[in-house]
Amino acid sequence: MSSLPLSTSHSPFLPVGFEDKKAALLRHIAGSERLTAVRPASRLEVRLSPEMLSTGIAEVDAITGGLPRGCLTEICGSASSGKTSLLMATLAAATPPRVKSSERNLEQVLKTTDLILQSGGFGLVVLDLAGIPEQFARRIPLASWFRFQRVIEPAKTALVVVSESPRTQSCAGLVIKLCSKPSAVNYQPSATPSHAQILEGMRLHVEIARSRLERRPMQSVTAVFKTQAVRAG
Repeated sequence: MSSLPLSTSHSPFLPVGFEDKKAALLRHIAGSERLTAVRPASRLEVRLSPEMLSTGIAEVDAITGGLPRGCLTEICGSASSGKTSLLMATLAAATPPRVKSSERNLEQVLKTTDLILQSGGFGLVVLDLAGIPEQFARRIPLASWFRFQRVIEPAKTALVVVSESPRTQSCAGLVIKLCSKPSAVNYQPSATPSHAQILEGMRLHVEIARSRLERRPMQSVTAVFKTQAVRAG
């Protein structure tokens, strides 16, 4: 009685020349340019933390680290919550161009913002949507925010969107929410008319609503803005 061999160089169930074709295919794959461009996980570059731009307010910088360049940051809050105060402090620290929008030219402002971002050379660009009626601001498509983020990601530009409620959704790398505190103080200097009062200070509550930056947990802080009267003439 004959017996079948335990091992053979060629399987009876495979066509003749299959092993040679298999070896040739493996050699072709190994020499592929696409395959040689693939790097092992041990050689992948670690993405560096983005460069940060100061907001001009130490308390806000302490919890956020500043505004990330190459990322979209949104500052949202109700009317009189301190959005513009934080914005002006940031603008004063960076001295950048500021884009002001309205319901009549919102589409044109978005196009202008896109052109400014693509042109490069700006450290900070601000898109101010505060005061825009809800029905107009809601019409801004999510694709616009994605486009802005793609443009600034490889650049050093910090794009800041100011709004009364969150607009940029998941496109924002950092969302700062402000709430006003009933502690604004007015005083009357002796050298001013009896009917004049000057704002001395304002307390604002600042919290991180969303952050995709490393090592930035959800935090909140109360900051005090100080003003100083400057006499003209």
